[in-house]
Amino acid sequence: MSFWHLLKKGKFVNINVLDRLVCPQPSAGSQCGGFMLLSESAVKIKISRHQKDEILEGVLVCKKCDSTFPIICGVLLLIPELRSYLAEQYSNIVTATIPYGMSSEMRDYLHATGAHLHSPGATFTSWDSPAGLSAYIGAHYDSDFIETWLARMLRLPAGAATFYDRLVQIAEPALSSRGLFVDIGCNVGGLSWRLAERGHFVYGMDLSYKAVLTARRILKCHPDRLCSYPVFSVGTSYRNRTLTIPKTYDNLEFFVGSAAFMPFKPGSIDLAACLNMLELVREPSLLVDEIIKLLKSDGHLLVVDPYNWRPDRTPMDQWLGVGADSSAAVQKLLSRQCEIICHDPGLLWILRYYERYYQLWSTDCFLARKR
Repeated sequence: MSFWHLLKKGKFVNINVLDRLVCPQPSAGSQCGGFMLLSESAVKIKISRHQKDEILEGVLVCKKCDSTFPIICGVLLLIPELRSYLAEQYSNIVTATIPYGMSSEMRDYLHATGAHLHSPGATFTSWDSPAGLSAYIGAHYDSDFIETWLARMLRLPAGAATFYDRLVQIAEPALSSRGLFVDIGCNVGGLSWRLAERGHFVYGMDLSYKAVLTARRILKCHPDRLCSYPVFSVGTSYRNRTLTIPKTYDNLEFFVGSAAFMPFKPGSIDLAACLNMLELVREPSLLVDEIIKLLKSDGHLLVVDPYNWRPDRTPMDQWLGVGADSSAAVQKLLSRQCEIICHDPGLLWILRYYERYYQLWSTDCFLARKR
């Protein structure tokens, strides 16, 4: 976690990255919304030796409801139902942090929450696997390599904008150097990175600890710099490919967060991006409504989705239409509170898992402005 002002006269003070974040803990049908500060007692604060504005370990505490949120290897877990999340993701977190270590104080803190008690509902998602992370890193930062073979096979026009570059083009009316942007479901941070060049500050949030840690390694070089990634051929066979990031930005930060409990004040966001999230949540229409609440009066919402509805993720009665009807249903939902600025119904998104295994998604993209 990056902190622009750590100490003043020996005391922890307001921190720039936290200025616009609030406690997401549910409270009386809403959320707490309290201000958060670093605790000086829960876990000893561990600062990076190489980057003095980076916190490796610590705990944030809400000054209103006393909820706590850990920072593990620089990644803030801003999750309200922390015990359930940790019980489900503990093995993923421990595995991801092995190269960097975890203090005994942090382990004790996590064990006190019951994190080590494996939950019956423990989940493992495909994008947390080595091949899954490789596919997303390639799509976010190495699309020229990833798309070359498939583009040639599909006879796509040379020089066509990649998926994430095209999204920035579509979002152009919403981009401002004074803007506060949030990338909901950011994964490894490719869109957040592109938006950072055009905005005042960007927050990327995702439920996957591994994805957020990877985004911070790539774009914040913390806790170390990710210089290459594995490109899989068959099975477990892979070769390392150099990862080149032309420029990094100080005006972005990533954290683990839930789309169901977003830690922002209503009316505070200029642009919210929601990529491939509608099909992953139990109530997609509620998600859209909650995001719109976060927008300023003239704020924008970028919604992208292939509508791959599955009953194990979203109850069928919550699906926004079926098949070809989904696009019309999303447009109708957005139009209740927003003006549709741009609609691209066939934006191609490509994931490379193995040498002969690609996934090609035709996504539906809307840019809408809040009335």
